[in-house]
Amino acid sequence: MLTVCIDFKSPYAFVAHELIWQLEAQSGYKVDWQPLTLNIGSFLGRAEKRDDGQVVDSNRTPKQWSVVKAAYREARCYAENQGRVLRGPLKIWDSSKAGIALIWAQDHAVSRAQLKGFMTDVFDRFWQRECDIEDLGVLSMALSEAGIQNKGFINYAQGAGQERHDLLQDQLLTQGVFGVPSFIVSDEIFFGREHLETVIWRLNGGEGAMPFVRYPWRSIQALVAPGAEALTVDILVDLNDPESVVGIKAVAEWARGQGQAVRVLPFLREPINTAAEVPRGAPDFEAYKARRGLARRCYKDQEQQRNLQRLSLHHAWQFTNAGSILIHWGLLRLAEQGVGATTVSAFVLALVSSSKVLDRACVEAALLNAMPALARKMRAFDQAAAETELAEGALALSLQGVLSAPSMMYQTDVFSGMAHLPRLTALCRS
Repeated sequence: MLTVCIDFKSPYAFVAHELIWQLEAQSGYKVDWQPLTLNIGSFLGRAEKRDDGQVVDSNRTPKQWSVVKAAYREARCYAENQGRVLRGPLKIWDSSKAGIALIWAQDHAVSRAQLKGFMTDVFDRFWQRECDIEDLGVLSMALSEAGIQNKGFINYAQGAGQERHDLLQDQLLTQGVFGVPSFIVSDEIFFGREHLETVIWRLNGGEGAMPFVRYPWRSIQALVAPGAEALTVDILVDLNDPESVVGIKAVAEWARGQGQAVRVLPFLREPINTAAEVPRGAPDFEAYKARRGLARRCYKDQEQQRNLQRLSLHHAWQFTNAGSILIHWGLLRLAEQGVGATTVSAFVLALVSSSKVLDRACVEAALLNAMPALARKMRAFDQAAAETELAEGALALSLQGVLSAPSMMYQTDVFSGMAHLPRLTALCRS
């Protein structure tokens, strides 16, 4: 049994649900679907639009809007790849009734086909703006059309079903589930469909190397013309974070297989904390924000341990401020010299493996060992000037749509995270 948490109003859950059904069919692990009703306003603010897309009410900041718009652009692209339609909702829906309907469907469906039919119908129609998931009558009809007995559903949803749903929300949040889709394997949580391969790897005993994260992408025939020049992919990293080092390793392996040129560039910027920009609300609203924030931080610690495992490391590392500035300045110099991702990956992994604390002297020795030609520039290194260069570079990348590290850029397209490599493969071949 594999527990999967979803929310019908989440675009990430929408583009994941068919993949999860495929996982069940191919792996033999039965999925226990559990609704996690997200309070989106607590971490992304609220907004409402008219049919023409005009915003009529919102408390979102520009940063929150940039995150929301990027998320929908990405989700829409993956939905189209699956042959699905994703139209952004005009308001933030209360999906708790749809969650109760999911609980009912799982209890009363006589076959997996019925349950899948109900879920697919609600997902598809909601994201085409054709299903009111706040209307119990609409949900009751969806159950019936899927062949699921619906007698007593509305009374259940207004009584015992609501109580069961609310208790489940408290349990999941206490367990550390903060977003959807999430996969629960024993006491381990995996957030996002990019972990599908890792989830199966863990369920099957976790032997061999832990898979890299990736978003499944429907493959296409290679269309690149013989002799055509491949364009360079940039990977943007912050080496203070193990996720970026894993990203360099993953993209280096990918580049070797694709014959693709890749530059490794720094992107040093404080992570965007959209929840911190949400105005204060009622006590229960603030309590939810605090609990969800704690669950998210605990999850990041869990994911860091998985990333260290992907690097075959038993300890994390920490750069001093001077060491951090120098290593990221060094990435710029290596890129200027045309040093590719494979060489940079080996160099960085050796560096972060060498010590738990990486100061300027440690970084300088590693850079000179990797590229002796940097000696002259190293003698002229000015930390304040380097900080300015890195800050200006991060600002320029931010203006191009980069929100966080690791990210990738190909032509004018920005890909947040490393899970987009399958999609990038298709773009590089077209």
